[in-house]
Amino acid sequence: SYLVLDVTEGLEFVRCLSARLHNGSPRAFVERCVDLVARGGGIPFFFNDEAIISALVDKGIPVEEARDYAPIGCIEITIPGKACPHAVSHWINLPKCLELALNDGRDLLDGAQVGPRTGTLAECSSIEDVQAAYTKQLEYVAELAVYGSNATELAHRAQFRLPYLSLLTEDCVSRGLDIVEGGARYNYHSSAAMGVPDVADSLAALQQAVFTEGRVSAKEMLRALRTDFADAEDLRLYLHNRLPKYGNDHPLPDGYAAELARQYCELFDRFTTPSGGRYFVHLFTFTLHLPYGKLTGASPEGRHAREPLAYSVSPAQGRDRDGLTAMLNSLSRLPHHLVAASSSAIAEADPTLLEGAGRAAFTDLLLTAVRQ
Repeated sequence: SYLVLDVTEGLEFVRCLSARLHNGSPRAFVERCVDLVARGGGIPFFFNDEAIISALVDKGIPVEEARDYAPIGCIEITIPGKACPHAVSHWINLPKCLELALNDGRDLLDGAQVGPRTGTLAECSSIEDVQAAYTKQLEYVAELAVYGSNATELAHRAQFRLPYLSLLTEDCVSRGLDIVEGGARYNYHSSAAMGVPDVADSLAALQQAVFTEGRVSAKEMLRALRTDFADAEDLRLYLHNRLPKYGNDHPLPDGYAAELARQYCELFDRFTTPSGGRYFVHLFTFTLHLPYGKLTGASPEGRHAREPLAYSVSPAQGRDRDGLTAMLNSLSRLPHHLVAASSSAIAEADPTLLEGAGRAAFTDLLLTAVRQ
C-alpha cells in the first residue's frame, strides 16, 4: 500500500486510487494518504471497511470473501474474480419522485402524467401524508427500474457472450455458464439513488414551514412550486436560507436523509435479478446530478427548477455552512452499513487546512469519521 502511494506521488498521477480504512488502520498509513490529498487532485478516495463489509455480509456474501472487496470505476463495489456486479444498473431521481408526490403524479415542468395519482400537496394535512405519497411514487418508479435492468440482462444473454472474462471469474467454468448467463459466484445489480439530500431538505422545509409553523399554506407552497417561485421570491429565500439543511449536524434534515436511505435499501431488498441475485444500493449520482437536475422542477427547500441536484450524499451545493466536522456528523447518520454497493460523498476543504498542525487534525478527522 505504501509503495502504491509512493509511485502515485512520484509519477504525479491523478487517477482513481482507493484507500480502504477501518478501525484498526495504522495512523502512519492514514497520514501517508493525507500527504497525497494535500497535493490536490482528490486522491486517494477513502472507503470504510466497517460499513461496506457488514453490508456485503448482510447481502449473503461470506465475510472471508467480503473482506476482499474492491472498488471499480469510481466507487462501485465488486468481489474480484468472483462477481458479476452489474455496477450502476439504473438511477432513480428521488427529488422527481417527491415532485410527483406533491403534484398528483404530474411533472411540474410539462404537466405530463408520469406517476400514479396520489393527490397534491394541497390535499395533505401532515408531513406523513406527503411521505406516504412519496413512497407510492418511489415504489412505482422502482418497479419500472428493476424491470428495465432485468430486461437488459436478458437482452445481453441473447446478444453476446464474454468467454475471456468468464474464464477469469470463479464458478463460470464449473457451472458451464458464461458470466452474462449468471455463471459468476455472485450476481447482483446495483441501484443508484440520487438526491437524498435534496429530498431530506425538502421534507424538513415542508414539516417546519407548512405543517408546524404554518408560515405558508400547503396550497400556497404548491402554487410557488408550479410557478418556480415566480411571485414568491421572499418565500424561496426563506426556505433556502432560514430553514435547517442536511450537512450541518441538524437532526431534522439529517434524520430525514437517514430515513430516506434506509427506505431505499429496504425497498430494493424486495427485488431479485434473473439469476436470483440481490439488488444492492448505491448512494451515488456520478455527474448525473447536473442533467437530472435540468429535468426536475422547483422543490420545497428553495431550489429553482432545473438547478443541479446534490452530488451523491454530499450536502447540496452551498448548503453546508457549519464546517467540515458538522458535515461529517450529518454523513455519519446515514445507514451506510446497508449500502452494499457503497455511498459517495465529496468534501472540499481549503488547502490551508492541510498545512502544519492542520494535517494531523485532518488525519484525526478521517479516523473519527470511520469510527462514526
